[in-house]
Amino acid sequence: SLPQESLEHFDPKIFRQLCYSLARENQGTILSLDTSLVDKNFYVAQIQTYHFCIYLLRNAYYPYLAFADSVKDGMISFINQPKDFYFAWEGYHLLDTETLNAACERVGTCLNEAEQMQIKFWKPNTVGEIIFNFWD
Repeated sequence: SLPQESLEHFDPKIFRQLCYSLARENQGTILSLDTSLVDKNFYVAQIQTYHFCIYLLRNAYYPYLAFADSVKDGMISFINQPKDFYFAWEGYHLLDTETLNAACERVGTCLNEAEQMQIKFWKPNTVGEIIFNFWD
């Protein structure tokens, strides 16, 4: 594993509160909630509503959120916010599929040296693979 610059991670309790609040607001339930940072840099919750089952991802170090319809085997299938899913939380950047599926060339020099080293080592193809990754 490559050395990483020490970044303070976002409190997983706040992510848990966010997920349960969103589930309540959307008449849904939490099927799973994973705040472990072993082999990944994000928290993820699976939320079931009357209409669909989705995943909510939150980068553990930056205020980025995304929705997905699948998170398994090191692969994430990002989706846009479902029309019937209420989400209005300030302080977060909810990323859409256009941003997440964009080629890595759109990522500039805004990353720190450790993050740039990780990108050179893991060779991600999309912005989403950088923001929500399964790197060790």
